[in-house]
Parts: sequence; structure tokens; C-alpha cells
Amino acid sequence: MDNFGALLKNYREKKKLSQKALGERCLLSRIYIASMEASTRKAPPEKTVIRLSQALNLSKKESLLLLESAQYERFLATFRKSGMVREEYVVRCLLNTLNRDQVIRISNKLLANT
Repeated sequence: MDNFGALLKNYREKKKLSQKALGERCLLSRIYIASMEASTRKAPPEKTVIRLSQALNLSKKESLLLLESAQYERFLATFRKSGMVREEYVVRCLLNTLNRDQVIRISNKLLANT
């Protein structure tokens, strides 16, 4: 799964927008856009990702990829912070935050990385 920040930057650059211009379109600061792209902040909440998708005029597929990437990164941050490595915890977190298809895709990614 692509890194959220890299994916956001890629979409922004494809649309030939500066960080400032994107920020103005979705009422976010240029600094916040830069920090998301550099992955110096945790991935944003769903409503922010939706605003970014709309400001970038992304296709449905691109929007879903961006949203899934943000959800995956937030999940991993929670998982790392907790220090828990039990499979039951992973499954519980996934099921609480994602739909069935997303759970399957992320589970497959996690399994491929082990």
C-alpha cells in the first residue's frame, strides 16, 4: 500500500497544483499539506481526506486509494503505540475502522510483510 503522503503528493503534482493552491481549495494551510506529504504528521481523519479528494477532483478509485492509505497508516500508528502484537487486537482494530473489502486488502498486505 502506498504511503499516504507520497500518494497525496503524487495526485497533487498530477493536477499541477502547488501545496498552497491545494490548501486554499480545501481550506487547509500549506504547512499542513506539506507535513502530510512529508509524513511528519499522522494521517488525517476521513473528513479531511474527503476534502482533499474533492479539491483534487480525484476519481472514485483514486479517492478510495487515498482514504484506504490514510486509514491503514492511522491503524498502524495505533497498533505501534499500543505495543500490542496479538493477532486478535489487529483484527479488532481493523474491523472497528474498515469495511470488509478494506480489511481483506490490508490483511493480505500485512500477511505479505511477515
